[in-house]
Amino acid sequence: RPSRAVHDLAERSRCFPEQDIVQDGVATKMTLRPGEALFFEDQHVLHGRAAFAPGPRCLWKCSVNRATG
Repeated sequence: RPSRAVHDLAERSRCFPEQDIVQDGVATKMTLRPGEALFFEDQHVLHGRAAFAPGPRCLWKCSVNRATG
């Protein structure tokens, strides 16, 4: 059984995104319509998704390697 300190750390880690990002207004909510796409640099953006209505949906994830210099 985990110690109290481990339990407390896990709980703080679980609550961090909601408290410090969403509630403080740091996050930007985006709603995509059918046929729209969103591109971003995965290394520079913290991303996630909220709940969505059941029904047909298509989600593609792909990556593009770009030259850096």
